[in-house]
Amino acid sequence: KYSDVMTDLFNQITTIEIKERITAIGDYSMKGLTKATEITISKTVERIGMNVFEDCRSLSTINVNSENEYFISIEGILFNHDKTELIQYPIGNTRTQYQIPNGVNIIGDYSFHYSSFLTSIQISNSVTHINSHAFYFCSSLKSIELSSQLTTIGDGSFDHCISLASIVIPENVVSIG
Repeated sequence: KYSDVMTDLFNQITTIEIKERITAIGDYSMKGLTKATEITISKTVERIGMNVFEDCRSLSTINVNSENEYFISIEGILFNHDKTELIQYPIGNTRTQYQIPNGVNIIGDYSFHYSSFLTSIQISNSVTHINSHAFYFCSSLKSIELSSQLTTIGDGSFDHCISLASIVIPENVVSIG
């Protein structure tokens, strides 16, 4: 069948390059590219939708063209250009520990979802918001140190973090989804 052939071809993609002239990447648009290990985002991309990389379990690196005015990649991790929001940690990155850089204020929706290699995350004190489902299904996450400046924890942020034994909620938190 045509759909089976297309699915087979789709599942063989290992690298993705978003070409110039493309200005937006829609919600869930890369979903299911299970063998893609690397994506490169051109200088013309201005908007990236929600949960774009869902089920891209081999994705270890996100690159952004250095001339892009909206996004930046630091060590293969996607941020907005001024580095105040962490947008996407690649699901297939094999690090076991990660420290959110100082200056990041927001951990975006679904930004670490299904990052099954991470066992420990340290969140810098500049972070004030953890958005919806940020750490959803981080099944190996055993410890997380939250920012003392944190005010908001979004819906399902730690849903299915089955290895997380405890979490200390800072006193500045006023909203838990």
